[in-house]
Amino acid sequence: VSLVNGDWCAENDWVTWRETDPIRPGHQYHRVGWVLEILQMKGSDAYNLGQADFVLVRRSIIGESHARYHMPMVKLLDEYTLLEDILCMVNVQHNCMDNKCLLAVNKSVYQEREQTTQFVDRVAHKNGMEYILNLVKMRDSRLLAPFRHAVPVANHDEVIHHMVLREIEVVKEWAKSGDAKGKAKVKQGLDINHLSAGSAQVPNHS
Repeated sequence: VSLVNGDWCAENDWVTWRETDPIRPGHQYHRVGWVLEILQMKGSDAYNLGQADFVLVRRSIIGESHARYHMPMVKLLDEYTLLEDILCMVNVQHNCMDNKCLLAVNKSVYQEREQTTQFVDRVAHKNGMEYILNLVKMRDSRLLAPFRHAVPVANHDEVIHHMVLREIEVVKEWAKSGDAKGKAKVKQGLDINHLSAGSAQVPNHS
């Protein structure tokens, strides 16, 4: 089926759409789901035009950002819905790292609907409920914006404060070591009684 943005959607694809909040009428939010079946009603206008009437989708829930992938985690739910309006397709990949998925027996390659002697590796996925939403997609990036987690901005004063404390710890470690380099560093001292932001004070080790 052709989507409003020109994508061609088929069974087993992942899509996003807007859904009205049942608790707050008029408020919509974005959902992600897995396409199970494309439905036509015989005799309908869509049927006569060769188009779909509805798309049966399995809902999912978007979780926190994955610590390594830095993209939202996706988990399938036992909830289903019929859609008429789909925004676009999305790229969802199985979370193979956490589930330790392995390469399985090679899969035969088909050409012109006939099995060939060629084989390709396939992955035996464990726990088919956990996925990662790939947001590295330039096209339709505006539609994917609601799924992006805000990147925390580091506080300038806190960064300087931690850097100074770390420098003091290094000087102390050098002093304890008793080597010439350490003694020279301690004699230099650290003129850091006042941080540039003036938010904290540290003792002078001269």
